[in-house]
Amino acid sequence: DLQLTWNTTDPHFTPCFEETVLVWLPCGFLWLFAALELYIIKSSRDKLIPWTFLNISKLVCSAVLLVLELSDLIYQIVQGSDASTNVYPNYYLVPIILFMSILLQAIFVIFEKKNGVQSSGYLFLFWLLMAVCGVFQYRSFFLRYANDVCI
Repeated sequence: DLQLTWNTTDPHFTPCFEETVLVWLPCGFLWLFAALELYIIKSSRDKLIPWTFLNISKLVCSAVLLVLELSDLIYQIVQGSDASTNVYPNYYLVPIILFMSILLQAIFVIFEKKNGVQSSGYLFLFWLLMAVCGVFQYRSFFLRYANDVCI
């Protein structure tokens, strides 16, 4: 919708665009370059990085995000079971895609630690894309919340 995005003083994306393209873009990047990341991990000459606070915190944050995505999926399933609520297939698909992508990222963190890869620019780019794409969703969420509270 051009009136909503471009021809306005307060531009924002449609909810459909925010919940599809802005989620699928970083996850697609992760899955598209997964084979390259596996090649980099397998071709590493260093071995076994010891457990550090950084490694543990990456895995703990990933575990928390996995639980949140699983709870979001369960919430969508419960919402979909209510006959009066119309839940689109995308509402089921987004938590599944995010869950699988975060799981893949956690697996890469474990493999990187095991095979001596100190840092991954690939995973950094994934999280950067997630943050940049998420900014638009959070902005819309906070604007909706502010409008609901002020009204």
